[in-house]
Amino acid sequence: PVSGAPVVRDFLETLQHLIRSLPDTVAEASDYDDLAIFEGNPEDFDDPSLNADELWETVLNQCLKSALGWGTEGDMDTIIRRGRKGLDGLMNFIRYFVIKRGVSEALFEGKLSHLMKELEKRSLDRRPIPVSEHGAEAIFQLSEPPTSSLAPEPNPTTCDEVEAIDVDAFEYEDTVKGAKRSAPACNGYALVFPGQKTPYSHYPFALHDTLVLPWEVKTKNGTMSVVSTSCTGFSTNDKSCQPCQQLSRNGTLEGILKRLEEGVHGNSSLPWYGFNELHEKIRQKNRQIEFYRLRGLNQAKKLLGKAAALSEQKRLLMAISSGDVHRVDRVISIGLRQKKGARGLLASVMAAAQGFYRPKSFTEEEDMRAILIWRLSGNRVAEINHRSQHAPSVSYLRSRSTIPPIVPSPGKPTKEEVRKNVESILQSVLEVIHGRLGLAKFLHVVLMFDELATEKRIRWDQLTNFFLGICRQHAHKTSLEFINEDDMVELFRAIDDGEVHCAAEATVAALGILSRDHRIYPGRPVLISGDCKRETGEEHAEIIQTVLSAVNSTQEKTKLRVVSLASDGETRRGSAFILHTFKRQLSMESPLYVYLACLVFLNLHVGDDDLTCDKDWKHVFKRFRNLLLRLRGVVINGFRITPDILRDHFRSCGLSADHIRSLFNPDDQQDVKMAFDMLKDIWTLPRISTSSNPGFLAATEALWILGKFLYHMVFPYLCVDLSLSEQIEHLSAAAHLAMALYSQEGKDFIPTNLYIDLMIMIKNAIFCTAKAKVDNPDGEMFIILLGTDRLEELFGILRTMVGNDANLDILQLASRLAGTTEISNILAKYPHWDRAPRRLKLPVLSRESKELHDRSDHIKPASWRGNVKLKDLSLQTSWKRGRQLVEKDCSFIIPILHKLENTPNVDMLSPLGVLLFDVPLAEDDIDESLEFPAPESSTNTPSNATMSTTATETRIEVEDALGELAAGDAIAADAPQTRVLVESKVLIGSSFISKSRALSRFSKYRVTASSTDRLRRVQAVERYVQNKATSAHEPRASSPPAMDEAQMLVISDPVTTVLSSESKLWLCIGEVNSLKIDGQSVDYVGFDMLAERTVSVSYQMLGLRPAITDDDPELKHDWRTYRMPERSFTVPGALIGPVNPTLSSSHTDVPWYLFESSVLVALAASLTQELTVSQLKSIPKFGPTRDFPYLEASGRACFLCDDSAELAESAISHCPKCSPTVDLDLSQGQRVLEHIGAHILFDSTISQSWPVCGLCLRPSPLCQFFLKKGKGAHATLKIDDRSSKGCLMKVKYSYRVAAESSPSSPCSNVPIQCPICPKEEPAIWRYFFKAHFRDKHGAQLASKYAHLWTLSNFELDQMQKIWIKRRNKMVKRTKKKHLPLVISEDHRAQIPGRYLNRNTLLSSDYLPALTAVSSRPRYQKLQVATVTRMRA
Repeated sequence: PVSGAPVVRDFLETLQHLIRSLPDTVAEASDYDDLAIFEGNPEDFDDPSLNADELWETVLNQCLKSALGWGTEGDMDTIIRRGRKGLDGLMNFIRYFVIKRGVSEALFEGKLSHLMKELEKRSLDRRPIPVSEHGAEAIFQLSEPPTSSLAPEPNPTTCDEVEAIDVDAFEYEDTVKGAKRSAPACNGYALVFPGQKTPYSHYPFALHDTLVLPWEVKTKNGTMSVVSTSCTGFSTNDKSCQPCQQLSRNGTLEGILKRLEEGVHGNSSLPWYGFNELHEKIRQKNRQIEFYRLRGLNQAKKLLGKAAALSEQKRLLMAISSGDVHRVDRVISIGLRQKKGARGLLASVMAAAQGFYRPKSFTEEEDMRAILIWRLSGNRVAEINHRSQHAPSVSYLRSRSTIPPIVPSPGKPTKEEVRKNVESILQSVLEVIHGRLGLAKFLHVVLMFDELATEKRIRWDQLTNFFLGICRQHAHKTSLEFINEDDMVELFRAIDDGEVHCAAEATVAALGILSRDHRIYPGRPVLISGDCKRETGEEHAEIIQTVLSAVNSTQEKTKLRVVSLASDGETRRGSAFILHTFKRQLSMESPLYVYLACLVFLNLHVGDDDLTCDKDWKHVFKRFRNLLLRLRGVVINGFRITPDILRDHFRSCGLSADHIRSLFNPDDQQDVKMAFDMLKDIWTLPRISTSSNPGFLAATEALWILGKFLYHMVFPYLCVDLSLSEQIEHLSAAAHLAMALYSQEGKDFIPTNLYIDLMIMIKNAIFCTAKAKVDNPDGEMFIILLGTDRLEELFGILRTMVGNDANLDILQLASRLAGTTEISNILAKYPHWDRAPRRLKLPVLSRESKELHDRSDHIKPASWRGNVKLKDLSLQTSWKRGRQLVEKDCSFIIPILHKLENTPNVDMLSPLGVLLFDVPLAEDDIDESLEFPAPESSTNTPSNATMSTTATETRIEVEDALGELAAGDAIAADAPQTRVLVESKVLIGSSFISKSRALSRFSKYRVTASSTDRLRRVQAVERYVQNKATSAHEPRASSPPAMDEAQMLVISDPVTTVLSSESKLWLCIGEVNSLKIDGQSVDYVGFDMLAERTVSVSYQMLGLRPAITDDDPELKHDWRTYRMPERSFTVPGALIGPVNPTLSSSHTDVPWYLFESSVLVALAASLTQELTVSQLKSIPKFGPTRDFPYLEASGRACFLCDDSAELAESAISHCPKCSPTVDLDLSQGQRVLEHIGAHILFDSTISQSWPVCGLCLRPSPLCQFFLKKGKGAHATLKIDDRSSKGCLMKVKYSYRVAAESSPSSPCSNVPIQCPICPKEEPAIWRYFFKAHFRDKHGAQLASKYAHLWTLSNFELDQMQKIWIKRRNKMVKRTKKKHLPLVISEDHRAQIPGRYLNRNTLLSSDYLPALTAVSSRPRYQKLQVATVTRMRA
């Protein structure tokens, strides 16, 4: 060993050595370690404006304290980490500020002293000390140095005390001189420089200042070596030491050597360059600067020379910018095609500015825009556009238009007429259709049908010489060809006699191709035929078959296959569709069978060529909204959802009052967007509520289920991100959930007709997809193209073309409808031009149900982003996944579907085992979802009518004149062909006049202008009839806003009422689902308002059963409520008693109400205490079931309110003529009519000349009856109870049954409307109709209307028998008797003054219960009066 004084190494080398000596057990640093803040560039911490000392005080000291802590408080076990995000980053940070910024090492050393001590403890190499480059020995300093040259044997007791000397405490040269070398010194790793390159001029020395390099450089004799900072100083195996050898694998060193070999890349940073490369780069930069400097001088000299002269290009630019030239782009484009230079272009522009030159060519976009304006606005606007904007002229546009006119059918359509329309309408796109075929045999097409209301006006068609505007049903009864004056006279005679009718609407059929190509998928009309709305389903089926046969006859040429018949919810066409598409079951030989037979519950009925029918999906959405606006609502899982319940839940989830008011606005029931808004608001309602009201919670769950159904029904048509498989899944889920709910609730869920239309819509989507997989397996399928949306789009364009005059006759419709196809084609190609009516626009949704911005107002195939390729679809898998999806969300349907699956012949359209349209509808199964509001009558305005009629006649004359000119042009154009010439004039009297003018004059006083409102025109309402102003959609407040909430009745509150069962009154518990004041929905009703006649309350019955310990752990109550099968009633407010029951505390989801028997008995007594006879007649009747009347555990019926004779007598009246008195059972309306009718016919005391009431026999002016149309498409007339007044005999009967004499109901004496009297006049009883005509209208008209009062011999004979037996007691026909109810006397109401005796008056249980009944003022008075009587 060599002894010597140690020398102090500098701080940076010591810290570097300690970091390199850390063992591998020290973890790598991550982003979350304390030292990770030093990972980045140290320059980020630098502030050039500060000197070194200021930088330490303001920045560096604080940064080190935050990372290492104060003094020794830092936890070094968590701070010491290896890697760039640990100590290496810290080392780089310190080196930068010591070397670059000159911060004193002593400052860092003092701050890091604790860290360095901890690093020494963890260092692997604490003994070897690297010497200078001249030595290669390792020097050890023992604890006790030897005294002789011979080293003694090591002492075992002192071996462990040997410690390594800190190699950083000595300078290499002073330490190793004279030392004994036992191994050769390490010379480092020698760098080889290629060619003439030398270390001094090519090595990148500047790199040491930029990066922390693990080596030092030394040169000797022109050779450069790099020595590792971890060099041991000794070589191994005549090589350098291990750390130096490892430098050969260092990435940075490899990069230096590569650049020495290949040269430095021009984009490399400057530290990578050696001195020689830097010198060369500076020379290149100087050369480049000189080049650009000289070029700039040359360009400046050229520009200076050109600044004095104005170039031709500049002159051209100035001419263009002047704005004097219209369509300058076309001028330049034409000039460039003619290869003109700047001077030639300038000459063209100047000539165009002076008006001497106009470009004659137009781009396709300009042509299409001009055609669009021409078709929508007419010739005059197109001519204005041509003259003002230099757009194409009308004659040019006619040559560019390729859509031929549609030929309307004057009578019953023929196959040949439709075939010609099909060929002409498809002629211009046949090449496109054939080009889209690919490997497919056919393109699929939907045959769409719809009606459009028309003016009842007869017109003459100049091209065919036929009358137009006659209904096709009866057109065969007169000549339709206009040959002479007699043809016109005979036609109007037949109209006046009712043999034929003017067409009130036109049936339009159109083809809709299922394709992505915007050139062919717009609707193309092929049929226009007049209709008088008297056609049966079978007759309409013949029209459909004619159109279908005509389309199929062109299949070889057009390559189109009809796969679906589509329409809206029109009932007549629905029955016709059934005849065509439910002929048989799908054959096993059909290629569709393999795809569809495995789909459980799918109905497989088809027509010829596996044809199916369809209902438009937008109409289905609208009908669901219309249904939810009705008071009947829908029943979901035993709970009835009414409009008031919907409003209540919309308010609870934060929707604004204005938004809710708009959702329930009934004025426009065809608003598609409003329908979507309501359906979406329902499916976004939360399932969880903070309310504790059991009724509110039950409604929340029912609404959530309804929302799931609506979501699966709507979402596949609006979410453009869905794949075809996902669309089928959603439709399957909607079908399974609807089927389960309909099987559970029947027509109370949704009307049967709406359910049928929904299932037909889903079935058709599945069938059309399967047909596409068979005919074009590599194609695409867009279910949004199903339905009649494209035909509705044509109608929308047609209404835009018509303008303010929204009424068209058949001829006008035919002339304009052809243009709608061309407009639709143009808008399909340029969708950004269009902004369709807002109420026809549906939003585009993302998967998260968020509305997406779409420039097109209709969802087009081009906007669909999901995968709709048929090859990626598995119908069976998607259908099953849809069922699994809905079963997971609504587990209650699982047993329902399993039961249906095991029932024979059950499918989506046969939930009961029989096709629903083969089963007669129940009398109350009325489809209230159809969107045709009933018209109201009001005062006409003759002056306006006259003025409008004159304007209409003028317009028609102009159109006829233009039509004659157009017909002449068409004949001239077709002269070379074989064509029948049509004579345009007819001999009237002794002069020839135009046929159209003659027809106009003849029909001048026969025309009644229809309403310009489309919904009114559908019902043939006259133009100047206005509906009464309505605000039914805006619930009004029933009492001042400051009312105490405890004194209000609101939606979902529990109530008590009475029901009649087995001629007895029973207590009933219910939940409010609707409140009305004077027929208008309200949010709440004050308790003091309930007794008013204008207040009505709808409620749903609740079941009541004895409570057990699990229901009420405290055993304070002995009754609890539960959900019974849904049954709702509407009663006057006087029959309703508010109640405040106790809520359960042991429930897990929806709580229930708890009652005490004494309170319920008192409630029963209080409700019936003050009932009047008229109120007794308003009590609903309900047959005994297992849920009502309420039963105790022993089976006895509880809470009887009244079984006195007064109740039975409330339904009995007395005949005002019979003596002795004959009782009339008012519950048997038909028998009452027969008895009173017999008096009118055979009682000598009643004069046939003085009309009397057919119920109470008072003079008719005292009793007035008015009629109204019932609900539903096939509803008949009925008595309008709201408008009728005066009669003392309140009897309900079926008007339809009573109006026809039959063996079970021979009397036909009902009020009927006089066809001559104003509609505001009351109806007249049939038995006095003859006297009414004689007195009011004279004998001349009596013979024409005698059929209204003439009675058959059968009716007279039967009424004679009734007169003879009039004193016999009326026997009521009753249903099969139930077992008699055993009444519980302990739970029977004891009404003071009727049933109480002195032994029960002061019962200890009765008085406290009575005082706790209610806080309603009426009951408070009742309470005082009752207690007073009992104490007396």
